[in-house]
Amino acid sequence: MRSHAVSTALKSENVIVDRYIFSTLAYQTIMLGEELVKNIFDTLSITQNIHLPEVIVFVKADAETINSRIEARGGCIQWYGDAVTQNNCVETAYKKIFQWFNIPIVEIDTSQKCGRSIAENYQLMKGEVERVISGGYN
Repeated sequence: MRSHAVSTALKSENVIVDRYIFSTLAYQTIMLGEELVKNIFDTLSITQNIHLPEVIVFVKADAETINSRIEARGGCIQWYGDAVTQNNCVETAYKKIFQWFNIPIVEIDTSQKCGRSIAENYQLMKGEVERVISGGYN
């Protein structure tokens, strides 16, 4: 459904999608195992049946930063992914999933140790995405 909406929107505008299929695959890999998820992925020919992005922006943070952000929200788990993230290395799952695709990846670490503001992280992401789209990706 999301892929259809993206394809339709792309006819008249640029589209940015938060999470998309990569998030689903990463979390399912943690919960069900990589082999099972990869078999389903291949059987359904997902890459042939959905609109894939020109670039993936992988926004990550270390476990300490993630947990402090959850605590800053009063410790409230907003969605099942928070609980999975607290107990697993979701970054590893994403990196396994990304290997299934031939799509450039812009990786931005938003950990507190980096000391950047939200605005600075946004500008960094924007610049990296523009560089990739203009053909400057190695």
